[in-house]
Amino acid sequence: MIVVDEIGTTKEVAAVSTIAQRGVAMIGSAHGESLRAVLDNPDLNHLVGGTMTVILSSEELRQRTHGGNQATGARGGTQIDMRKSRTERTHPPVFPVVLELLERNRWRLHRQVARSVDAMLADQPIQYEERWLDKATGHFNAMFASSAPQTGGAGDRWLDDLVQEAVPDGRHLR
Repeated sequence: MIVVDEIGTTKEVAAVSTIAQRGVAMIGSAHGESLRAVLDNPDLNHLVGGTMTVILSSEELRQRTHGGNQATGARGGTQIDMRKSRTERTHPPVFPVVLELLERNRWRLHRQVARSVDAMLADQPIQYEERWLDKATGHFNAMFASSAPQTGGAGDRWLDDLVQEAVPDGRHLR
């Protein structure tokens, strides 16, 4: 395992990417206030999948909007993206899991960075896990959350799906 602190230049990103492609386990840190900040940083965004603008042909747009590849909103509703020009992720993230440090004792965990990045680029809500240390009890706590507005619809399954992905064997987080 290799630990890399303060990845900040395109040369460092290229080196880390090369190491990751060879199957070496890595932990790395990069300066950015959030996953979105790293995604928006042209020197660092390769770490989370890189981006490029694509222009869809009329046929491709039709296939994406009518061929079963519609973007699904976090509340179960289907939102069709009719833009012909889009920013998309170019490759798998170098780091498939990202931990954002929100405060000294509070973290936001993106267990599937590719999914979070794709949702951000499509202006869709992202799901994540937030963890924190309760100073009074000394216990770590966790909750699943979303950047989606809270509507409270009866048929909402996104949170159940996220919990099932994160804890497939039914264990409960404290």
